[in-house]
Amino acid sequence: MVLELLYGAIMTAAKISVPILAASLIVGLVTALLQAATQLQENVISFVPKLVIVGLTLVVSGEWMLATLTDYGRLVIQRMGELGTVPGAMAPSEDDYE
Repeated sequence: MVLELLYGAIMTAAKISVPILAASLIVGLVTALLQAATQLQENVISFVPKLVIVGLTLVVSGEWMLATLTDYGRLVIQRMGELGTVPGAMAPSEDDYE
């Protein structure tokens, strides 16, 4: 069960990071092509568009990212109680302590 939760964490992190990474990659490629075509090699030209696009991507997909993280957090909290139990074992009753 721990491995399932770990796998879920990795998949959730990958799912959440894809929109930001994809937007940054596309803007970086377009900027690199424009810089190569114009022979203008300035670092600010590549940094500012990426910053703006990543910010817009966060604004647009932020609600979905938060909902995905919240759903995974709820799943982990629900499964916490199951991690400490042995399958088939019964919880001790009050009679066991007398």
